[in-house]
Amino acid sequence: MPSLVQLEYIVAVADLKHFGKAAEACHISQPTLSQQIRKVEGDLDLVIFDRVKKPIVLTEDGEAILNQARLILREHKRLKELARQKSDEIAGEFRLGVIPTVANTLVPHFLERFAQHYPKVTLLIDELKTSVILQELSEDRLDAALMATPLSGAGLLEEPLYYETFNVYASSGHRLLKGRACRIDDLDTSDIWLLQDGHCFKDQVMQLCRVESKPAKILPRVQFQGGNLDTLLRLVRHGTGYTLLPAFMIDQMPDTEIKSHVREFHKPFPAREISLVSRRAHWRRKLVIALRDSILENLPTPLYRRRCSELRVLDVCLS
Repeated sequence: MPSLVQLEYIVAVADLKHFGKAAEACHISQPTLSQQIRKVEGDLDLVIFDRVKKPIVLTEDGEAILNQARLILREHKRLKELARQKSDEIAGEFRLGVIPTVANTLVPHFLERFAQHYPKVTLLIDELKTSVILQELSEDRLDAALMATPLSGAGLLEEPLYYETFNVYASSGHRLLKGRACRIDDLDTSDIWLLQDGHCFKDQVMQLCRVESKPAKILPRVQFQGGNLDTLLRLVRHGTGYTLLPAFMIDQMPDTEIKSHVREFHKPFPAREISLVSRRAHWRRKLVIALRDSILENLPTPLYRRRCSELRVLDVCLS
């Protein structure tokens, strides 16, 4: 039967789709890694990887072996963690995924204090889109994630942290700045700046805009979809059109900028739910709780801590 080390080699090749990169990640030579995987294939009398295709892909038998390898390695980690949890010490490596529209606002609020309170925890943070986070949670490559919910995913535990309203951020003199607040019906896509496809924040924004609106034509011969909200903010501030921003970003702006460019909506305020998401059967529950409590203790006051009638919480579209 394959050893745990050999299973780790198989998972590394499947993840990186390259023998050389997998060998480097496992801190061994490529010939050694290849030899060990060939040995597993020989012992099991099957082929795990199609080495002809580039990048390398799994065979049908290989898919089954990979799923079992992940399960065995996950349970082995769980055994070690259960032994460690006999003490009250919170320690070890913890991998956290964060969606981009949360990473630049929430993470700075808790990161330093969490590191101070838990010096024996190595927190590895990856900024990833929702679809990638869900895949990596299912494959045990992430321990938890900060993301928009509800997801209603099987086996996932969603712990809401806060509810964040959406605000209009418009260029000087824009029609949406005329009143003290905006109506949802005032929105359309004719001059809106949007994030790239794949961002759940973009999908939620599009839920608010009129479906029959024409495609954005802010600048002739220019089509642009941003990778982060900071870029869209600067495009609007120094140009034309508008975008929608979450309240956490607005909270960090000077009052003069808020007065000149920002408008909230009439009630019920469009909002998103941000949660700490982990697997229900996660064996590192103490660390998940420590992270959750650290975030809640360091949230700014204006954010909604609970869902209420003032909010219209938008769905998360998973395509």
